[in-house]
Amino acid sequence: MIFGFYWQFSSFTRNITVAFSERYHNGICMAHIDPPLTSPTLIAPLLIGVDGGGTSCRATLLAEPTVRHDVVLGPANVSTDFDAALATINVALAQLAERAGLTMADLATATAHLGLAGVMSPAIAARVAAHLPFAQATVTDDRPTTIAGALGEADGA
Repeated sequence: MIFGFYWQFSSFTRNITVAFSERYHNGICMAHIDPPLTSPTLIAPLLIGVDGGGTSCRATLLAEPTVRHDVVLGPANVSTDFDAALATINVALAQLAERAGLTMADLATATAHLGLAGVMSPAIAARVAAHLPFAQATVTDDRPTTIAGALGEADGA
């Protein structure tokens, strides 16, 4: 299983793209953040990735350069059951906030990407985004996030 997200954000000194990928190999999770968020001039924003599918919803929060929080809950397919999917996502966000010692208001400042099963049109993506606490969120089908996690910035075969 591969899970990955890419974020682009601006610091006061430079633009940077952060690639986060997680790969499971023989049941062991290996995570990689590239480039490392260790520059003293970089102000690291809160970054949230959500992978919502028909069987589970995985959410990750990068709260500081080296601090990561993860939550795994039940299904979050917005076409199958919109309200239940949003409830699952919001519970995942609340659990991430609690684990990071943040409030939901703090999470509202995060940059988020949600790859969700059932987002099959811009209208559905906009409807989902309207129900989220984020000032900055991208909502897509879960296929682009699956591909990003599998390939990163490399071309496929």
